[in-house]
Amino acid sequence: MSGRVELKLPPAVAAVLESFGYAADDVSVRDQLPAATRGTNLALAVPPSAHHAAPALAGLVSALAASEAQALVVAPPHALEEWASLILPLAESAGLPALVAAEPGRATRRLREGQLRLLLTTPATALTLLERSALKASQLGHVVLVWPELYESDEDLAALMQEIPAEAQRILVLAAAKAGHPLVERYARRALL
Repeated sequence: MSGRVELKLPPAVAAVLESFGYAADDVSVRDQLPAATRGTNLALAVPPSAHHAAPALAGLVSALAASEAQALVVAPPHALEEWASLILPLAESAGLPALVAAEPGRATRRLREGQLRLLLTTPATALTLLERSALKASQLGHVVLVWPELYESDEDLAALMQEIPAEAQRILVLAAAKAGHPLVERYARRALL
């Protein structure tokens, strides 16, 4: 991907983003990637397809690779596979151990062994992992909420977000974007839209 120096994107991550059909001069790359790389809160109003959030996730992965923090990506159960097809190649290209977990079992083991930097899971599983102290909220530097309007339970999301450190980057990918969305106000104040 030409232009990756200006975008501060590692070559391997840039190659994956390019394989998804993106170029450095694409509007979505210029809008999403630098802010995500800097750790700025984002609220994405994109069509409901994981593909449209690829630049933001590439920036997230780049920021994560340059830190010791962990990232949590929370999606509705029916969307895990779609988002995994985007997130796992990006994480692998950055050398980040990542896992998709619909249930807490394997994620609990990997988190306790310290072998996990990026976790894609459901709100209920994320909350269970926090309650079991397998997922440490203090180690989370990045949280991505994918299509939060489609979560099965608002209570799980509210309980989960109460535990997330205030300084953690928040990226919201809304399924149905509208101005003044209450989830943006509640979970990603002062986010770039």
